[in-house]
Amino acid sequence: MGLLTRLRQWKATHDLHTVITVEPVLFLYMLSTFLKFPSFQALAMYKVCLQEYNDTVLCEDFFNHTDEKDYIEKEASHWLLYCNIAFTTPSVLAVIFMGSWIDKAQSRIVLVLPTVGQVVEGTLLLLNSVYIHLPLVAFIPGSLAAGMFGGFATLLMVCFSYITVIAQGEKERTIRVAILESMTFIAGGLGSGLSGLLKDRFGFVTVFAVSLVISVVLLVYIVVWIKEPQSHITRTEITCGLLCNHRHFVDTVKCAMKERPGKRRCIIWLCLAIFIMSLVVFGGAEDVTYLYFKYVIKDWTTALYGGFLAFKFTMYGISLLVILPLLKKFGSLRDATLGVLGLLGACAGSVILIFTTTVMMAFTAPLFLGMKGLSAAPIRAIISKMVEVEEQGKIFAIVAVVEVVGVLMASVIYNSLWPATLEFFPGFVFALSLGILTFSLILMLIIRHLVSKEVESGLAYGVFNDEDKGEDGTETNIIDPALA
Repeated sequence: MGLLTRLRQWKATHDLHTVITVEPVLFLYMLSTFLKFPSFQALAMYKVCLQEYNDTVLCEDFFNHTDEKDYIEKEASHWLLYCNIAFTTPSVLAVIFMGSWIDKAQSRIVLVLPTVGQVVEGTLLLLNSVYIHLPLVAFIPGSLAAGMFGGFATLLMVCFSYITVIAQGEKERTIRVAILESMTFIAGGLGSGLSGLLKDRFGFVTVFAVSLVISVVLLVYIVVWIKEPQSHITRTEITCGLLCNHRHFVDTVKCAMKERPGKRRCIIWLCLAIFIMSLVVFGGAEDVTYLYFKYVIKDWTTALYGGFLAFKFTMYGISLLVILPLLKKFGSLRDATLGVLGLLGACAGSVILIFTTTVMMAFTAPLFLGMKGLSAAPIRAIISKMVEVEEQGKIFAIVAVVEVVGVLMASVIYNSLWPATLEFFPGFVFALSLGILTFSLILMLIIRHLVSKEVESGLAYGVFNDEDKGEDGTETNIIDPALA
């Protein structure tokens, strides 16, 4: 009865609409994305093979035919690049535009748009898998539609903006950002694993059908469950003039450039620099890790790599869902301190990867690489605290653009360096990662120092909540010392 009483009391004082919010949104969106992406790559190679050789037997097992395999992989990579460009270019423009939009109008609409784009893309991929002889150019409209509706960059922007606005207090904000961040890794591990299983057992059509159903469920969830966050911002009535105003684009760019009290603009820039460097490191590693293990570890298999990815995603999730909240709640560690710990762990993981020669060493690395989550979530939290509440959409739009650019840079840099350094130093790409992470660690220490100075000088930051109010209920307008 005691437990039931406490549950009733908790329910009476908490609105479920503010407890469970955009976390399922990000999870379902990323689950659909990770579910279809590996199969999308495989489908592209299969269609290239069919169109070039028109031999289903060969195309089911082209990996054992060296000449055909080289041509198929090269041609498929070209089409995947075209799709990536068709998706990325409009999505970057869309997220910059919508960052200012959600600060003035309803954020729920901006959640709906990338989901609609995902539904359109999923429908066209399903048609491509059903009508297998459609030309490869039929992939482009789906990628273009997903990008024009904002893509994952816009969804990330509005999710993190939403969670920082509704969070009550500095500790809750960081913990909720960490929980939201973990949704990507949990969905990534689950989606990547299910994609291969569904494709091998049921084929392409089933994979894309399941992915599409998840997107539709997500759309229904947003419409039925998500409510507009409560804040002091006066939301403008939605009109065509508001939606199409070019000032949205200009205002978002200005948000990152405008002068701010103290060193807040410098802190924002340093956080963005760390963010893009971290994305380059971890995005680039994803591209070459399998090839690296295949080269340095005897008898390395695809199954082992699947286990490695699952373990790594699990460690990311544990660091965000368990370790970070515990350190924040009981250790009272500051955001920048958590960032330092996360980068130290990532550096240790990179050192292990440089010298990896056995399966045991390979599976040891994620124990440290998983601490990356301790840096990503606090960086987002610090950025959110450097701007006013009516700028949350704009600043997270800038963060989303940095994420997209970082992923593109990672692919170019690491895929170019891997073959060029393979013969004289196979672990060079991870040595480069170690160097970049070490520099990021130095920047994080600088951020910690700068934020401490901000606290000492008593300068304001923009996101107010119950913890930031004085005894008379008025806003103290002071940086929370726990931020430093």
